[in-house]
Amino acid sequence: MGAFLRQARQRENLSQDALADELGIDRRVLQRIESGAGTLYARRLFMLMARLGVEMELRAR
Repeated sequence: MGAFLRQARQRENLSQDALADELGIDRRVLQRIESGAGTLYARRLFMLMARLGVEMELRAR
């Protein structure tokens, strides 16, 4: 998911700094998301999805 989001950001010609600023988050947070570094929330979310047999599909609009 992180690589997909990085590619989407790059398609929009946005730097990490610009996007993080627009979203009101620290660039390091965005960097962690794009690198695939899991957070406790994300791990629990995916555990819940797996247990309930729920899939997520990502696609660019």
